[in-house]
Amino acid sequence: MTAKHATQSLVAAFVLAMLSLLALGFGFLAYPASAQVPTPQPDPQFSAPACPPRGMTIDGEIVRVIDGDTVVVRTSIEYHVRLIDCWAPESRTKNQAEKTRGLKSKARLIELAKPETTVRVHVPTATDLTEMLTLGRVLGRIWPMKGETPATKDLSTIMVEEGLALIQKANK
Repeated sequence: MTAKHATQSLVAAFVLAMLSLLALGFGFLAYPASAQVPTPQPDPQFSAPACPPRGMTIDGEIVRVIDGDTVVVRTSIEYHVRLIDCWAPESRTKNQAEKTRGLKSKARLIELAKPETTVRVHVPTATDLTEMLTLGRVLGRIWPMKGETPATKDLSTIMVEEGLALIQKANK
C-alpha cells in the first residue's frame, strides 16, 4: 500500500468514525419514510428552507467564530464547520487590505453566529468521504434557528449576498 493510499484510508476511517458518532451517539435526527415531518409555522424572518440534499443534519449551538467562513459548533462534541460556498478573505495574513476585509467578514459572522445560538448543521454526503473534510474541518451549511424553525437563509448565503465572501475561491 502506498503512502497516498494509506493516508486516504486513514482519512476515510476518521470520517466514517466521526459520522458514526454523530449519527449514533449525538442526536442524529432521522424520520422513517412513512413518518410525518412536523411543518413549522411560517414567520417572515424564519421559515423552513427547501429540504436539504442527502447528508446528515443535526442541531447544535455556536461555540465561537474562527474567521469569516469557519464556525465552531457543539452538539455533544465540538467541531469546526467550514461553510460551503463561502470564501471569505483571510483575517490572518500579512496583506493588510485582505486582512481588513477578512476582519470585517469575521465581525459580521460573529453577529450572525453568536455563542450559544441554536443552529442546524447540514453536512452533505459526497462520493468520496475525503471530500467531506478540509484541513480538519467538516464541510457544511449552518442555519440559525428560532425555536424549531430554521432561518430562510444559511450563513454562507448571507455572507455572499452581503458581499463579505465569494461563492467560490478567488484567484490570487
